[in-house]
Amino acid sequence: MLIGLIADTHIPEAGPDLWPQVYERFRTERVEAILHAGDIHILPVLDRLEQRTGAPVFACRGNGDDGGAGRPVCPDDPRLRPTWTLDLAGYRVGLCHDMDVDPVHRPVRALMQYHFGGPCDVVVFGDTHVPVAEVMDGTLLVNPGSPMYPRNMDTSLGTIGFLHLTPAAAEAWVEPLPPAAAPAGDLLDHHAVAARYPDQWVLFRVYAHDRHAGLSLGAVVAEGFAAEEAVRVERRYRSRNQTALLLTYHTAAPPPRGIARQLSRDSG
Repeated sequence: MLIGLIADTHIPEAGPDLWPQVYERFRTERVEAILHAGDIHILPVLDRLEQRTGAPVFACRGNGDDGGAGRPVCPDDPRLRPTWTLDLAGYRVGLCHDMDVDPVHRPVRALMQYHFGGPCDVVVFGDTHVPVAEVMDGTLLVNPGSPMYPRNMDTSLGTIGFLHLTPAAAEAWVEPLPPAAAPAGDLLDHHAVAARYPDQWVLFRVYAHDRHAGLSLGAVVAEGFAAEEAVRVERRYRSRNQTALLLTYHTAAPPPRGIARQLSRDSG
């Protein structure tokens, strides 16, 4: 089962409608459902997602949907709840707006108990506009970022996410919305980088992800730095490219499935 993930759309503040690439990506991948992690503001966003993709939509309320910052309260709708706990392909999937994890004060298990009354296999959330896909305390956590206000920047092409559920594993990833024109030059997959940049650390900018092959496609934007310099190198690049989706890794040990993160049934 393939599910589309989206959050923090902020329509009409960010624009009259979502970028057409949002609908196109969800249609192309033939998602079977869409989870919206809040800050919708107006119900036509949900209507258009359903109409233009053919997939049912489940949405949770964000802090901007309840009259915050002078906004009108988003009306009640069967698709819209404070939180959802869904059984999807045999996985317990939680959907909420805020999942502000702190290992000491707000651990994952405590937040799941608060939002969903117990543990989940997968939690989809929003609020920060910052993409996340990681396994923490046996739960796959996914924040698809924002397609309209990536990393809380001005309106620009942002990110959406996907969740693929199979009997063997749950896998999630976030990908940037494709620009009207592809970046100049050939894109490499994250494994092929090793042949061109052997045995060194690289900063890899992701432009797309091939879920069938488990490969992230992009370009190396920095290379040859020491492990202890990785954070500084990423910060320096992000200061000029604030919405970029980045992977930092050593080419002798690339991440198995690129930007995607996986929770196997055995590890859950």
